[in-house]
Amino acid sequence: MEDPKKHHDGTVTSDHGTQVIAFTPGDDKGRVVYTHGTTVDDFAHDLPLLVKNA
Repeated sequence: MEDPKKHHDGTVTSDHGTQVIAFTPGDDKGRVVYTHGTTVDDFAHDLPLLVKNA
């Protein structure tokens, strides 16, 4: 996350981080928190493992 940016016209913009929480079926427990920069390959690798081992 970057610091807020003040523009010449006086407006301010701010970015917020992204989070995705992977829950396992059956017990609805959050097992993994994915943050900004998580790739499709990361999801494709991890999610089947989470479901299989739930």
